[in-house]
Amino acid sequence: MQPLVDELCRDSPEFAAMWRENDVRSFGEGVKRLRHPVLGALTLEYSSFAVDGRPDLAMLVYNPMEEADAVKIRGLMEGRGA
Repeated sequence: MQPLVDELCRDSPEFAAMWRENDVRSFGEGVKRLRHPVLGALTLEYSSFAVDGRPDLAMLVYNPMEEADAVKIRGLMEGRGA
């Protein structure tokens, strides 16, 4: 998670301020298994976050659980498919 937080703080002064104020909280995490139409089976871990006092704002982050899933996703993003 720390690399993501670092990137968001670097790119968003608003996020950096909320993070410093500890105004960002986690409200869920877990594992999702899904079948992608091109990549097939994927297992992703997820974390969801909300901003205190702003019920209209939320962020959901998915990360591949296995390196094989990460390779499939990178391939799709690079136009290689499954």
